[in-house]
Parts: sequence; structure tokens; C-alpha cells
Amino acid sequence: FSSCSNKNRYAKEQLIQMSKNYEFPVEVIIPKEMTAGVRCTEYGEGCVSGFTMKTQELEMNLIEFQSEALALREAKRLQQFYARNWVFDDVKGEPALERFVRSAYKAIDPPPFENQGK
Repeated sequence: FSSCSNKNRYAKEQLIQMSKNYEFPVEVIIPKEMTAGVRCTEYGEGCVSGFTMKTQELEMNLIEFQSEALALREAKRLQQFYARNWVFDDVKGEPALERFVRSAYKAIDPPPFENQGK
């Protein structure tokens, strides 16, 4: 049922299920218009899809990538958290969201690229 290529990936449904184990309620935000919501054009190579989630009145974007390596590269560029093939945008600097992604997804805050900003 699961293969080696999928062991470092989460499906969207897995993320949503994992969030239900968190101590605070979590909800997926459905965009009010088709043109609204998370767009891959705003993110780096390998972006597959994205959605917005809310907990404790705070929203964050969850962006799915084709691989863990591409997610890590984008997390470093954005200076945000990631777990497997997902990047969690708009999390850094919000302690409640940082605790959430660390607790629910075992997310990592990778160091930024060495020469960023030079």
C-alpha cells in the first residue's frame, strides 16, 4: 500500500487528520472565490497545491511540493517551517502557529541559505 517514494510525503488528507490531534480546534479555510486562495505561482519550483488553515484565530498557508528536497529549498528561501513535502507559510513569528506545526507535524525550522541577502 505504501511505497518508498511516499515515505517522505504527506497527503493533504494526512495533514488534516494529524491536525485533529492538536489541543486547539483547526479548520480548513475554503476560499470565497475561485480566484482566491493559495496559488503555486507565489511559491517555488515543484509546488503542487496549497490551502489555508486556521487555529486560534491565526491563519497559515500549507503548500505541497513534489518532494521533500523542493519543500526544504522553499522553506529556506521563505525562512518558514516545513515537514516532509509541505511548507508552512506565515508561521514564523507567531508563537501559537510555531507550536502548532511543531506539535502536529513535527515541522522543522531550517537554517536560511548561507548567502541570502548578500
